[in-house]
This record gives sequence, C-alpha cells and structure tokens, in this order.
Amino acid sequence: MLLTSIFSISILNSLISQYSYFGAFLVGLITSSTIFLPLPGTVMISLMAGIEGLNPILLGIFAGLGSTIGELTSYLIGRGVSVKDVEKLKGWKRKFFESVFKYFDKYGFFTVIIFAFQFIVPFDFIGIFAGFSKMKVSHFFLATLIGKILKFYFFAYFGLALFNLIPWI
Repeated sequence: MLLTSIFSISILNSLISQYSYFGAFLVGLITSSTIFLPLPGTVMISLMAGIEGLNPILLGIFAGLGSTIGELTSYLIGRGVSVKDVEKLKGWKRKFFESVFKYFDKYGFFTVIIFAFQFIVPFDFIGIFAGFSKMKVSHFFLATLIGKILKFYFFAYFGLALFNLIPWI
C-alpha cells in the first residue's frame, strides 16, 4: 500500500516525461537510500526503457550512479559501528564479526560487485558489513557502481525487449 502511494504510475510518468535520465538517477537514489525497505527501482527502470524507449546503457549508468550514492547510507551505518563494540561481544558473535572483517579484507571488492548486481538478497546487509569492516569508501563506491550499472542495464534492456516483443503492452 505504501509503495503504491509513493511510486504510483503518475509519479513514474512524471519522472519519465520531465526528467528522463535524471529521473532514472532519482529512482536509483530514492529506492536505494532506504534501509531494509525494498522499493521497486529495477521495475521502474524496466518500465522507463519500455514505455519511452530510453537507452538501456544510459539508464543503467544514471540509475546505477543514483543507486550507488543511495547505498552509502547502509555503508555509513556499518561504518558507525566501532571496534570496541565488537570487542564487547563474546563467543560465536565475536567470531562471526571477526570472520566478516577477514572476509571483506580479502574478497570485499568482488563480493560487493556480485551482491550489487543481484536482486534477491537485500544489498543493505552488504553495505553495513562493508562499512563495519572498514572497507575503503572508494572501493565500496566503485564496486557498488560496477554492480549497480550492470544490474540496471540488465533490467532496462529486459524492459525494452519485453515491450518490443509484446506491442500491446
């Protein structure tokens, strides 16, 4: 109900007609700025490509950039957790967070790319873990940007192809 009131068809049409690719940037930014509240950014980008025939590559770039900036919220939340907070933990919880540190030191960049591209697991967890493990913000930003551009390009191309295959939509 909340999603339909926030992202109604009239708002989508307004974003498309008034803002075009900047609208895609705003869609990415707004839908990725929320923490643990999934919003349909990929669907909106698919519709933008299909309805208006906007370039999927440019949609991917603009939506990916907006989404990457929006994902900094989860990264900054994770960054706010201090090492002292982890040192207070005991047992399996402490071991878990220490293993997260080690994992992100070794594989963080590629993990962020993979999870930024996929759409099943909420990326907020990855952003929080990346910030928590003190991954460099520049590395997080670049890895997220790569994954998000590819993801939004995929959905934009899918939307364009779907609307071309089924002309009555």
